[in-house]
Amino acid sequence: LFIDDEMIEVLNNDLQPGANSSSGGDLWVAVAGTHEITLVADVYQKVPESNESNNVWSTEYTVLAEHHESKMTAEHQVLEILQEDTGWFDLTLENLGNRDDVYDISVNAYPGTIDFSLTLPVEDIYIPALSNRTFRIDVATILDNPVGPRNFAVTAMGGNSTVGIGLTVIIKERQLAPFIEVEYDFFTNVSVPISFDASGSWDHNGDEIVFRWYFGDGTHGTGAVVEHTYDAEGVYVIILNASDGDLHRSRTLEVSVLDAVPTDIQLMVTDVDFNAARFQWTVWNSTRYFTGYRLYLSDDPDMDQIVRPENLLTTVDLFYVDNATLRVPPGDIRYAVLEIVNLYGDAFRSNVAEVVLELRTRTYPQEDPLHYAEVYASSNLLSAIELEWREWEPLLAGTSTRYIPGLISTDQIGSAHPTTAIVDIDGSGIHSYLFADLSSNEYMVWVDYMSGEDSIRVGPVFVDLNPTNWSLRFFRIPPTLNGVAGKELELPIELTYVGRTSGNFSVDWGDGSALETWDYVFEDNESINMTLYYTYSEEGNYTIRVNDTREGRIIWSNGGWHYYYYTMFGLDTQTSAQALAVISAAEEDDDEPTPWTDYLIAIGLILFIAAIGVLAGHVTGYYRIGSGGKRKVEPSDEEPVEEEEPEQTAEEIISELEEDLGDEDDEYLDHEPTVAELEAMIPRPPRDG
Repeated sequence: LFIDDEMIEVLNNDLQPGANSSSGGDLWVAVAGTHEITLVADVYQKVPESNESNNVWSTEYTVLAEHHESKMTAEHQVLEILQEDTGWFDLTLENLGNRDDVYDISVNAYPGTIDFSLTLPVEDIYIPALSNRTFRIDVATILDNPVGPRNFAVTAMGGNSTVGIGLTVIIKERQLAPFIEVEYDFFTNVSVPISFDASGSWDHNGDEIVFRWYFGDGTHGTGAVVEHTYDAEGVYVIILNASDGDLHRSRTLEVSVLDAVPTDIQLMVTDVDFNAARFQWTVWNSTRYFTGYRLYLSDDPDMDQIVRPENLLTTVDLFYVDNATLRVPPGDIRYAVLEIVNLYGDAFRSNVAEVVLELRTRTYPQEDPLHYAEVYASSNLLSAIELEWREWEPLLAGTSTRYIPGLISTDQIGSAHPTTAIVDIDGSGIHSYLFADLSSNEYMVWVDYMSGEDSIRVGPVFVDLNPTNWSLRFFRIPPTLNGVAGKELELPIELTYVGRTSGNFSVDWGDGSALETWDYVFEDNESINMTLYYTYSEEGNYTIRVNDTREGRIIWSNGGWHYYYYTMFGLDTQTSAQALAVISAAEEDDDEPTPWTDYLIAIGLILFIAAIGVLAGHVTGYYRIGSGGKRKVEPSDEEPVEEEEPEQTAEEIISELEEDLGDEDDEYLDHEPTVAELEAMIPRPPRDG
């Protein structure tokens, strides 16, 4: 083998006749250029030389220079993409060299630049010489990607060459509706506010969010955090709408509203007696969950001490009941608590209500109604004491009332066997008693109010029957007066005096009018009853004050009728008693006619109607009234005949009627007469026919 006349290799190969042979191998390191290759087959051993005529072959062989080159291009080098979106780059890789190559694809960027997803080919790319291939890189962004460009490079590294290209991803802001986050309780109770908190909601674009709530009961509200109270149990669907002005998003919630928990339980004491109290509370109208009310009473104000089994006063198992009047053992201040029990056995407590027991009697208008005496001495000064007490109005229904007035001489107080006078009076409207034939000077008096085993004592009060060196007088007026505007009101005043004195009364009627004054002079042991009269022009409640001015001082007053006692020490003393005048509106004056007027009006009306009828018949000629009675008038050519006058005129008839009515029995005056009765009372003239 000769290349460019230089022998490169000698190959020995024996061939049989008609055979061929191939030989090869790495014989020569090629050099770029055109070379002449000559192969000489020299049969030098067995074949005579003369036959070696076709043993030389030569040719030209061109060796190219080695070339390595790659190129990468992109359909677009800039990709604009929204947040939370996808896109791609299409790339073309060319092998411009004269050798085949295999490429590995990679991305090069600064740290942190690639905060989105890039998907590259997972396998190496084989490209023959002078060939190309197209591949895709996928891009995906997320909502949290910041807005702006990202630059990076894609590199293709082959065995012979490496090539790269720069790409840019520009992330743009996506306009999204607000994202809603709500915190709330899935269950609530009637009348208990439930809170809905959407303050954790956010807007991707940073816009202000406007919240609007639809609570499912026909009401709505606004704001990120709202409270709502449902009035009835049930399942409610709530819709929340959140808007940023351009886009909005809605969310549906569901709340189950029960009526298993009573709210705002208020217990009140509305009335008391010395042995009873009326309790009132707010009703829990939950027919499904209500079990009962439990009322507790204790001397201890502590809530936990009150609500103990031994303090249970009563139970009520009707949900619509809102009060109870109960017997309470007489005593000092008590404390009550109401429990409401639901279907699940849960008990809910009210406030602690204070129970202050006191005797329940008729109220009287007094300047100081908390201080009064139920007993007092009467006008029988030297030998008797009239004991009077307020009428008891028991709070407990069906209470049998008894009054037991008592009296004891002060010199018997403290003795081993005191002599007392006690009277048992059935409470049938009697509230006074006279202790007569008394001989001692000073007595202690009292009255016991009793019902069954319960009793309360009012008093005692000390009364001296024989005061010395001073004069004693009683002065009393009724506590309440009722009248009518425009009519006279009577004010009775009772005065009883022991000794001799003089003074004056002045009355303030309480309507701004001037004071009226009366002087008086009392002889020994004199009693005077006087009545004053006054007319109020308008309805209303007026406080009447009677001022008594005389020498002396007050020593005792009591309620009911007001009593005032004086002693003479040379001092001018003015004492006031007061009464309440309740003036109602003036009755409308119907100008009701008297029975006589009624009858006369009715009779006159009947006569007037009858006269009109007669006149109409007479004018039309249909009827005539004459001696022949009533007849039909036929048309006639005869001259008209003058009618005879009636036997009685209307005035005469009415005059006779008045005389007759004056003589009639009262049965006509005791009822409203009928038309028939009135007609029967009218005298009528005799008629023919």
